Amino acid sequence: MRNQQKVQWADKLDTVMQPREYIAFAAERIADAAVRAWHARKPGGISFGLSHAVAETRLPPTGWRFAADPEGVGRDRHWYRPDWNDGDWRDDVPIETSWQNHLEQPYHGAAWYRREIELPELPPWNRAYLIFEGVDEQAWVWVNGRFVGDHKMGPSGWNVPFRLDVTDALTQDTVNQIAVKAANTAKAGGIWQPLVLHFFR
Repeated sequence: MRNQQKVQWADKLDTVMQPREYIAFAAERIADAAVRAWHARKPGGISFGLSHAVAETRLPPTGWRFAADPEGVGRDRHWYRPDWNDGDWRDDVPIETSWQNHLEQPYHGAAWYRREIELPELPPWNRAYLIFEGVDEQAWVWVNGRFVGDHKMGPSGWNVPFRLDVTDALTQDTVNQIAVKAANTAKAGGIWQPLVLHFFR
């Protein structure tokens, strides 16, 4: 998808853009630069305030359970709880790609992803962030049943990275359950870029 963006940007550079178009174009370039900066980071090489990165782990793209939520009932029915039975959910819709690539027909609306993860052996850490490098378009996130934050920019947020502090929700020695509600109003939809846990000390 990034290669497609580069082609689109090259086309735009060959045209005369109106001010509003230029602002949107510049926002896309800034968002892409942020993604590339995250890809280039090294543990211990960046800091947030006084904390320094000590480790990171990329969540697997496969093994997620997926369910469409066209009526928006998932939150009221507690689909984010670790004990929710997702046995009848789909298991063939991975992340790091749009959900439209795996569904039988176009879908615009809300859908949920769930997955259990175990943390690897890690150096001592006292703060953890879950980095979303791209969700089309909006997201609400729970870790072990605890709501940790959202990303609500509307359609313009489809390629904007964001991070959520999951320090108080994440556990080192037990299985962790991640639940993400994503909502899309046009085009692809879903968690189409990597999910990465960053650990700081």
